[in-house]
Amino acid sequence: MTLVFVKKMIAEFIALIIVGISVMKIHPCYQRLESASKRLKGFSLLELLIVVAAISSVVAMALVHLSGTQTAVNEAKLRQDVAALNRALRTYRISGGDLSTVTTGTAVLNKLKTTSSTPQRQLIAGLRGTMIDPRLRGVASSGSGPPRAVWDNSAKTFSIQTSGSGFRELILDHALAATAPTEESRQILMAMDSKDKWIWSFGEETQSTTGPRSGTSTSATPVVTANAGGSLTVLSAPDFSKPGALYDYSAFDPDLKVSLIDTNPPNTADLYYSINGATWQRWTGTPLSIPRALTTEVRAYSVPLDADRFEQSSLNEATYETIYFAGDSSGVFKDPVGPAGMVTNLTSANSNSPVFTWGSAATTLGFANPNSLTFTGKVLPSIAPEQLFELGTLTYFNGTIWTGTMADSINLKIALNLTTPGVVENLEFNFRLVSTLNTKANKMANPNNTETVQQMDDADADFVYIPDVSTQFNTIIKGQTFYLVLSFGDHGPNGFTTINTFHAHENKTLSGKIYGRFTTTPP
Repeated sequence: MTLVFVKKMIAEFIALIIVGISVMKIHPCYQRLESASKRLKGFSLLELLIVVAAISSVVAMALVHLSGTQTAVNEAKLRQDVAALNRALRTYRISGGDLSTVTTGTAVLNKLKTTSSTPQRQLIAGLRGTMIDPRLRGVASSGSGPPRAVWDNSAKTFSIQTSGSGFRELILDHALAATAPTEESRQILMAMDSKDKWIWSFGEETQSTTGPRSGTSTSATPVVTANAGGSLTVLSAPDFSKPGALYDYSAFDPDLKVSLIDTNPPNTADLYYSINGATWQRWTGTPLSIPRALTTEVRAYSVPLDADRFEQSSLNEATYETIYFAGDSSGVFKDPVGPAGMVTNLTSANSNSPVFTWGSAATTLGFANPNSLTFTGKVLPSIAPEQLFELGTLTYFNGTIWTGTMADSINLKIALNLTTPGVVENLEFNFRLVSTLNTKANKMANPNNTETVQQMDDADADFVYIPDVSTQFNTIIKGQTFYLVLSFGDHGPNGFTTINTFHAHENKTLSGKIYGRFTTTPP
């Protein structure tokens, strides 16, 4: 029942009493009773009704006053709860807690319910457990009106406001008691000295993970330096289980595993590392995964657990390298060589093309097309040195042309756009063009011929010959000179191939693969 409804009921009750009194006064029975009451000592009915009405008015005023008192009590409790929360927040931050990632009141409460994951061997100043009762829950309130606890993200405290999103009250929800507190890593600001257990030693500076203060020495021997407080032993920098070097691509499967080695006395240091300039991380004993990349830089240093006896180490660095190739290939034909009557599609205006044609087709004999070569490039995935890969496709049409119009050789310029290691190589190979004497018709007319049709077609096949299958890179990569080596491989029907020859049957088209291999071995 609301307060407004109670007030309304009391007012209606008083009105009924007044009406009742008026009716009773005009009734004959009331008049006789009134005459009789005058002869008797005591209260009249009217007087009793007036007393009842007065008491009802007093009760109504008491209810109004009680309602205001309850509101004031609720607000006072909320203020006390907010003050307690802010004290818990100060304790949480002093104990190494971090509020930089929270933006809402509920997230703040969850932070205060966590426990510290600091190892038991480190005695720290401040609370390790939860800062508030795990059962505490805020009842949400939004809009404007009654006071509520609102989280101020800039000041990192709660304040009492009458608008905004917050908590109108804080209650104990027993359903939350069964939830185990979450552990979090808190920065150790003050730790107990390992020698004198009753003296707190500060570790704020040495526990920073922003990197060592200075120095790049990799000495494994601790160095004693003097300061105002006495002598500190400088910790030795961590060693790496695998030294920095240029590793074979196969060593990364798919990454290279490297561990940090602590050469300091037991339980005196934590080791921190950074890969390629990323945020410093505390090493937990799990081997580092060095990616399969051209260059990966790893840095590491030691942080003392006892800052009164030891000083953090200098920096140790290792660079892990490998070589591989990725990108795409393309190619054009250029610089044909042949007799004075050579006929080709390459002219001074069109000096290079991925398609090369040569010779005048013997059209009067029923042959419509000249000879032709076509090169089609490929996308090159990650390719290791010495790995055989598909560089492109060569298509050769062996036409019938008039004598004296042929070409003797053509250069294929292969463009390697290598996004890894970030170079462009233009490498030229000379293709010799060899025409054979066609004897198949005569052999078939000879009754003593024992060759098969395939053998006769192979014998009549014209072919491309690469006299030098290797050419040198223009760029030296990581101190090494590379060569691209070509070879012919898989092909379709209508011909055959060897490592450096590509044979197409007469008036047939042969399509096959050109393979490449990157090597540091000179030809």
